[in-house]
Amino acid sequence: MSASILRGGGIAAVLVAALVSRARAEVREIDEPRFHLVYAAPAGCPDRAVFLSAILARTKRSRLASEGEAATELAVAIEATPARTNGRLEVREVDDTRQLRSVSSDSCTDVAQALALIAALILDPDARIGEEPSSPPVSPPEDHAPAPPAAPDKRGRPGWTETTVPRTTASGPGASPKLDLSAGAQLGAMGGVAPVLAPSAGGFVDLDAVPGGSGLAPSVRLGLDFATASSSAPAGRQSYWWLGGTLRGCPVRAVLAHRLSVAPCAAFAFGAHHATTSGVRNPTSSITPWLAAVVGASLEWTLAPAFTLELQGGAAFPILRRRFFLADPETTIFEVPSASGVGSVAGRWRFW
Repeated sequence: MSASILRGGGIAAVLVAALVSRARAEVREIDEPRFHLVYAAPAGCPDRAVFLSAILARTKRSRLASEGEAATELAVAIEATPARTNGRLEVREVDDTRQLRSVSSDSCTDVAQALALIAALILDPDARIGEEPSSPPVSPPEDHAPAPPAAPDKRGRPGWTETTVPRTTASGPGASPKLDLSAGAQLGAMGGVAPVLAPSAGGFVDLDAVPGGSGLAPSVRLGLDFATASSSAPAGRQSYWWLGGTLRGCPVRAVLAHRLSVAPCAAFAFGAHHATTSGVRNPTSSITPWLAAVVGASLEWTLAPAFTLELQGGAAFPILRRRFFLADPETTIFEVPSASGVGSVAGRWRFW
């Protein structure tokens, strides 16, 4: 009986040890926020390694995530002009919740320093504020005069000097909504314009609301497209083209993986539909208005902070359906169907 008790006690000890180990691992996962860093800055500014060191010097809890790991993304873009240096930090959580921080100063080093501090505090609210990182900024290009060395910190090592950076704006769950303006171009195919799929091309502008605590990410798009196709008729040949605009809205966006998301969308297409016949005794030509409702989805892959690749698909339901025919003899050569498919590949660039 004592041996049985000992065996039972041993099993219980193993189970308790396993549960404690798992609990410690989960606590460690929570206490160690992981992040990806996308960094872009001109020559003469601190490089990515210096910026990363500045974050990690302020928080020992955070760590850089491995490639493909689901984690918070820090996208940093610094732009230098003759008058000012502007910096932007976009924080995108795994659930696509975003925060934006903008900093402007006379010095690129000051801007990078301020953004590194902001990033550290977002990752770890207990991050050190007063202590500066010991890594020096990157030297300017060789065709410029070298900048004077930074003042040593309290430990006597070179580092970034503490600077008050003016004009800092932020947006998040408790701030005013932030809107992003972007534009792009697309290539695709459009059904319902002709008896065959019509290749299409066009451009668009987008207005997107950066998601906050609600998780909503509405966007509105206004596009202009052209599609054309031709095919053989019972006698001769028929040609079609469509020129029109599309007003599209996508109310939400769901994250599928790191930098990959999908958005359900609805649109209204309007324009002109033209058809002509050739190679027949009495060729005809006509142009009619086009109105259609479109429903679909957009799969979006964010390749860089300012560039997104989109794969779009859906179905169009024409409200006005026109029949095209040969007058002599009267023969229907094409009738706009009640439903047809549409699809495209697009690239979208976000403005600064």
